Amino acid sequence: LDDRIQVNQRDLTEWPKLAADLPKAGLFVCNPPYGERIGRADELHYLYESLGNIINESFSGWRTALITDNAQLGKFTGLTLFDSVPFDNGPIACDVLFYRAPRPVRFNELSSTPTQFVDEEFDDKEHAPVEMTEQGTMFANRLKKNKKHLAKWARKSDISCYRVYDADLPDYALAIDLYDEHIHVQEYAPPKQIDPEKAIERLQEAMQIIPEVLEVPVTQVALKVRKKQRGKEQYEAQAAKNQRIEVRENGLRFWVNLTDYLDTGLFLDHRDTRQLVRDLAKDKDFLNLFSYTGSASVYAAAGQAKSTTSVDMSNTYLSWAEDNMNLNGFVGGQHQYVRANCIEWLQQAIEDDKRYGLIFLDPPTFSNSSRMEGVFDIQRDHVALIKQAAALLTADGELIFST
Repeated sequence: LDDRIQVNQRDLTEWPKLAADLPKAGLFVCNPPYGERIGRADELHYLYESLGNIINESFSGWRTALITDNAQLGKFTGLTLFDSVPFDNGPIACDVLFYRAPRPVRFNELSSTPTQFVDEEFDDKEHAPVEMTEQGTMFANRLKKNKKHLAKWARKSDISCYRVYDADLPDYALAIDLYDEHIHVQEYAPPKQIDPEKAIERLQEAMQIIPEVLEVPVTQVALKVRKKQRGKEQYEAQAAKNQRIEVRENGLRFWVNLTDYLDTGLFLDHRDTRQLVRDLAKDKDFLNLFSYTGSASVYAAAGQAKSTTSVDMSNTYLSWAEDNMNLNGFVGGQHQYVRANCIEWLQQAIEDDKRYGLIFLDPPTFSNSSRMEGVFDIQRDHVALIKQAAALLTADGELIFST
């Protein structure tokens, strides 16, 4: 049957490139991991979300049949379920879930009344108009208002990355950040008293509204669930796309990654703190402890610091920090990148009688990294940490501590 069947091994993310050569209508069958033999169920929503984005963007006229033993994961695709059939995959009781890709909601004129949208390619009863809820309309209006209010300020300040929505409405507990032409969405884990089904419905509705109101393709929207991180969860990779984008902040440039880690590489809430570093750094030796991707070091260099020293345990983040410095033209031996346990490094630096005119100390709340002995807990350990860092200050030096 080689004249009828083609067999290819491809990366899922390559399919959009092939869409132009495929029929406008067809059947997309997929048996993704569902946490039984492959993957962890509590992490797989990223995969299902990506799958839904690809289908929605490149196969909008296709039906989808998805084989899974976890119908809840299927909801993260954002596709519209119209049928399901029981199916035994060996000893595992599964379902075949049949979806169609929804047309995006259009918000040419947002009002306070519920809006409807129609999938124009279908006219049967399966594809009747889908009503957007009153809460969804309120969310869309708020998002549109916030964007209009902030966009002018951002352009004037030469800022391409900023938060446009932060759980403004209780039904939509999301943090929505713009990173140039991309969107980073974080869902705060709902309280236990909230019905999980209702929370998923709200999230699905929001994920249809967000790209439409903010005018970006759905493939440029990243979704993560924000919860308290403990131990090894803190900096674990979320994906492995290795896709970085460049953003601007106060005339400086930074690399960010919206998919691979829980955090993007640039903490937007520290913008004012970074500017404070810039204002204080002139002609001073600057020390950046727990330096992460080195954004504070970039600001210090921009503020004409005499030198910068960035200390972190992660080679990945130190390399990222050096890339950020290079992106802004800050190169040379006066800029040092030290891979070390900051607590141990501080003790050695005190013994070596090192001195710095400006220190930025921004430790994690909790860490039990395999690269350090014992457990670090900021509530218990902050006093000793601040005293050690302060011991490295020059007579007129200043320490900025953040937690």
